[in-house]
Amino acid sequence: MRILGISGKAGSGKSTLGELVSEKLCVRDRDLIVYFVPFARALRYEVSQYFGIPYGWTLTSEGKSFSPYCNAHHANSMLPNTPMRDKVLELYEPGMNIRRMLQVWGQYRRSMNPDYWLKKWYEGIVDLPADLVIVDDIRFPNEARAVDFCGGLLVRLEHYDLDSAKDQDISETALDGAHFNNTFFPGYGELGEVAGHVAKLLMRLRR
Repeated sequence: MRILGISGKAGSGKSTLGELVSEKLCVRDRDLIVYFVPFARALRYEVSQYFGIPYGWTLTSEGKSFSPYCNAHHANSMLPNTPMRDKVLELYEPGMNIRRMLQVWGQYRRSMNPDYWLKKWYEGIVDLPADLVIVDDIRFPNEARAVDFCGGLLVRLEHYDLDSAKDQDISETALDGAHFNNTFFPGYGELGEVAGHVAKLLMRLRR
């Protein structure tokens, strides 16, 4: 199994790059089995379950911008009755959108165990019948180390035109200044070219 880990700011094209790399490799090898297993998959399931929102809303920029509860009273009356309900109410912020829910819940779990999401991710890939696993949301140093430890390929996307001050949550800044052997600065419409380079690098890795 080969692993591709992609890092970058929100909106840098991480998921698009993963899809393009998968397409290019599958053209060369139609029997290639590719799975997308982001670190945030387990986080999305938990937020969906504990905050009572459709899982699909956690997957898109449009969905993540939605604020499902207008105020704390509304949240108190609408949240599902789960064992984590009191913790959800404690963490709830008025006007919180789904992106913020993901950030806050992710940080809560990491504060209890820095490797909580790492363990969930590994449990999700260990028995996969995959030739390639693509992780399109490397956001923290321990996630980058995990992919590197598994012999995977790490890629960083940087965009000059992204507003880096737009979101200063630690999930967006934890890898600022980190060294990546493979860092790309694609301009508009250049992700396809980057995907070609990354596909070639992956083909050199041992399975």
